[in-house]
Amino acid sequence: MTFVYKFVYMIKLDSFKIKLPIEQINCIKLDNHKAKHLPICEIFEGKKKIIQDKIMVTSLDHGFNRVTIDNLQNEVIIEGSAKILKSNYYDGISLNTFEQLHQELTRHKLIDISQDNLMKAQMFTLDCTVNLELKDIKQSVRATVEHGSMSSNYVIKNFTKGSNFGFVATRDVKSYKERSTGYNKLMEVLSTKSKFAKDYPDAIKRFNLNTLRFESNFANFAHVRDNFKVTSNTLGAILNSQENVNLKMFERIINGGKQLELFSDAYENLKFHDIIKEIGYKGFLEKFNYNLNAAKTFISVKYPRTPKSNPGARYKKIIEQKYAELTKDQRHFNNQFITEITEKLKTA
Repeated sequence: MTFVYKFVYMIKLDSFKIKLPIEQINCIKLDNHKAKHLPICEIFEGKKKIIQDKIMVTSLDHGFNRVTIDNLQNEVIIEGSAKILKSNYYDGISLNTFEQLHQELTRHKLIDISQDNLMKAQMFTLDCTVNLELKDIKQSVRATVEHGSMSSNYVIKNFTKGSNFGFVATRDVKSYKERSTGYNKLMEVLSTKSKFAKDYPDAIKRFNLNTLRFESNFANFAHVRDNFKVTSNTLGAILNSQENVNLKMFERIINGGKQLELFSDAYENLKFHDIIKEIGYKGFLEKFNYNLNAAKTFISVKYPRTPKSNPGARYKKIIEQKYAELTKDQRHFNNQFITEITEKLKTA
């Protein structure tokens, strides 16, 4: 008998903000915590009226950032991150680490909540996160920016901060903002001299110099339901989702240049005239389905302007002249770095 094993994708979260009704909290004890009372009043018809009555406790522990008790809205809001898992930070908040999340949220004796009610908590914001162990993180970031820059739906940029580097892809629509990032998590932690890294060195040892942290940020209820294919925005529904959210997000980002052979490793170090010498103007335009704007975008990405020269402007004029002469369609895709990220996202 032959057994076929199907990989089941598991959602992993980092930063989160959740809320639940006060009645779902078994107990709230403020005695041993520094709580700030934040009443806000206004005068209405000569009388003072409370329009906001909140109690806030902050910085409880690594990854346990804030608890806000909103007496007027009758709800409790909890904010934190996967750092709350301490040595298991690399794994993120998932079904596998949920019991530890619950333990860490309740052990400070500030709030007492059952696991069932915690699963029912509504999520305001969340980061869906995955760590990818790559062969060459710098080349992978470069390839992602090149491919993503061909898309008209996303704005993708390199970023550097200290010793860290990565990319940010954003897409603005009327009802929400879509944002994904990929960066070197180890360098971020080391460059910021994180107290968390000092207190939990074992958590950081699991990251290496080629670990790409890829995360997608969500702050809109409808957007979450659409991407995670869930009917509610509860923590339980999201953790039980089997949608590979980050893979689909990555594929949308690179879609514009996904099939473009000119981004393949074979053309990596070729100058524009070398590419034309090898495949000709006809072959060049065929790669873009004779979409002149796409061809010009490629030139801008591949041959960016520098303080001393702007080779892309000259190449664009040449392509505009050749554009009217030729017509055909051919696409290929062969980039090892994009392929590696895509394949690892499938099983991460």
